[in-house]
Amino acid sequence: MKNYLPSESDQDSLTRAQLLIYVDQDGKIAFGSDWEDTELGIDAIASMFFSLKHEDLIEKILTVLYKQCVVEDRVDVFNQILNSIHSKILNNTDKNITVVRPTAQGEKYV
Repeated sequence: MKNYLPSESDQDSLTRAQLLIYVDQDGKIAFGSDWEDTELGIDAIASMFFSLKHEDLIEKILTVLYKQCVVEDRVDVFNQILNSIHSKILNNTDKNITVVRPTAQGEKYV
């Protein structure tokens, strides 16, 4: 896949906030984040989390990924990704769902 991220030098000047999600060598999902220490930076990182949860950002990302796969004649790879997602959904059980008391919601992020 083509890398559509700005170069590291451009990224510093163009980015108010960033969220990097990756899979490590052991197959564990990990992440890192950074944002400007300004109101705009804080709002930018908050907007990312809001978009992930409430504005279908994941669907938008998959749409862009699909278009990229079409251009690169790799639709079969995109279908493998979707099949893997669906398989994980089917294998997910209710025991993986965490219920949080309303009074404890802020505590889970501390």
